[in-house]
Amino acid sequence: MFGFKVVSLGDVDADGGEDILVSALREEHSGGTGRVHLYSGRSISSIYTVISRSTEYPEIIQSFSEDNSELYGFSVGDENTDLDGNGFSDLVVGDPGKNAQKAHIYYAKTVVRVLFPDKIPARLLYEELVVDETNCPVTNQNGVNFCQPFTMTFENRGIFRSDPIFPNDPPVLTKWAFEEDITVSVKLSNQTDQSKLQLFDQPKEVVLGPSKDSATLTFWIYGIDVPEVYGTGMHLVAETTLKSPSQIKLKGSSGYKAETVLASSTFKDIDIAISPVADVTMNVRPKRPRVRLGSSTKTLTAIISLNTISGELENFVNGELQIKLGTTVIGFTCAYSEPEGLASCRREGFFVNCKFAGTKKFQKAKLTIVFLITGLVDGVSEQTSFPISYKLTWANRKEDVRYVSTLTKLNVVYYAKLTVVGQSGSVAANAPFIKSGINTIDYSVVLENEGESQISKTDVSVYAPYDPLLFSITVAGKKTCDSKGFSPDYKGKCSYSQCQLFGCSIASLGGLKKEIFSVTAQFSDGAFWKKIVTEQETFTFTADWNVVQPVRYKTNLENMYPENKEGSVTMGTVVIAKESVFPWWVVVVTLLVSIAIVSIIIIVLYRKGFFTKKDPKLIYENDIGDDEFVDPDQGMTVQKNDLSSA
Repeated sequence: MFGFKVVSLGDVDADGGEDILVSALREEHSGGTGRVHLYSGRSISSIYTVISRSTEYPEIIQSFSEDNSELYGFSVGDENTDLDGNGFSDLVVGDPGKNAQKAHIYYAKTVVRVLFPDKIPARLLYEELVVDETNCPVTNQNGVNFCQPFTMTFENRGIFRSDPIFPNDPPVLTKWAFEEDITVSVKLSNQTDQSKLQLFDQPKEVVLGPSKDSATLTFWIYGIDVPEVYGTGMHLVAETTLKSPSQIKLKGSSGYKAETVLASSTFKDIDIAISPVADVTMNVRPKRPRVRLGSSTKTLTAIISLNTISGELENFVNGELQIKLGTTVIGFTCAYSEPEGLASCRREGFFVNCKFAGTKKFQKAKLTIVFLITGLVDGVSEQTSFPISYKLTWANRKEDVRYVSTLTKLNVVYYAKLTVVGQSGSVAANAPFIKSGINTIDYSVVLENEGESQISKTDVSVYAPYDPLLFSITVAGKKTCDSKGFSPDYKGKCSYSQCQLFGCSIASLGGLKKEIFSVTAQFSDGAFWKKIVTEQETFTFTADWNVVQPVRYKTNLENMYPENKEGSVTMGTVVIAKESVFPWWVVVVTLLVSIAIVSIIIIVLYRKGFFTKKDPKLIYENDIGDDEFVDPDQGMTVQKNDLSSA
């Protein structure tokens, strides 16, 4: 039962608004147990949810009461219930309970976030190498050629910050003073790799409070063998922590007192650099991007040139380039530098932050930033000019900042190219006419947008032969096209004596899209069908198109029509002759005859002894002539003829 009791409890969270206490009996999501909710009267957001017995309530309490009472919150106290007199209304919750009546008391203690005040320099620049030989604590070390102090001052005051109700409102700040002494610990840490600068004697502590309104800490920085020309630098992080007591009494500017818990430390960056000459000029050349209407994204490139004024090789110490985009339609894509590795960039909200490498020397450098234009509306953003600012800072600069602001204007163009193709129908030569079947030939008209921009309303007119006793024609795209009937005026638009018109329309054709209209001819007369498949009768169509109105983009461009906005194509009927069957039997017969001839040749050669190996010293009698003789001393052998082996 949410809202059983509603009372004002005063300004519990110290934001200047009366806070509201609401009791809820038998809340379902708490298992039927009663709850008490405290809402900020300024932001209407929940501050506390109280659901248990306690001597005090912290920021959020999440435990249940002892007996899980359904009537917890039956009665509550109002803003006049300040039992301990600390200036804040305490919370009294009535609980009839299951066994006995109870009254729960919660002593109010505010929890605030205090921004601790200090005077810490964000940047320290030393023009030359100097050693304070009188006070420097490290003069006894070899190679020390720089030693200087810097101070940090703290004051006995704090600032309570509350978030605004609306995002664009400034935060609400309330000043507080510490009513008892507190201890502040300060620690510095060096975040720079390979720095020739070092810190001496830290961390340190100071005491602030009624006995001391302000305190100053002195830190010494020294360097060993720091280069005379190019200098060096370091990036410090100062961490301040309130050590004791953990609960601090504050007196507010409105006069009342409160107790607060300060739990977290605060951090602050400090850039320190030594360089007598480092200084650069910056020039930004944004490239004007050409955007075609209809494209969803486009890149924008900016080239940032850096040149040292001295004309010598120099380097940045803690150099940073901050690029403010100023609009949500620009995104950061990538960055690359010359020389390579000079800087690294990343997107942080509406900014692109580029960090320069402190060890990279250059005389001339170039940083190329590539942005992505997104959120285009109807092909082009309503915002066609993009302001971008470039802020260059570095620790060893002689001047405070380099700042360049540019206004990049989109070059918006319309580009669409309409290509129309008429695809002829095809049928096999001498294709039979099927009386009980469907004898059809299909044709089509294809419209394609080869550009990125949209094409507006386009009319397509298809002129087809007309004779309902012999054939019928249908034309359809995404929806059926309307028949406009036949007319003598259409003569010559098709191959028949009478032509009928089909009217089709496209509301729009997007970039790189196509639309197809199918044309189907169904033949019902066998004799006419035979004339078609034997090429005795021509059967052709004509399709005309016309883009009847320009596109309406959000731009000042006029007469946005595509290339080839009107024209005509013709579709015919192609009769495809049947291919003759290759005579494979001829191949088989030829192969068999060839094998037989080769076999006969082999047998004849074998019988002639072509394949028999002969002994050179063996002579047959028939081979000896009448005037020849055999010399046995030469190892020759005479053998009678063996006809079986011949």
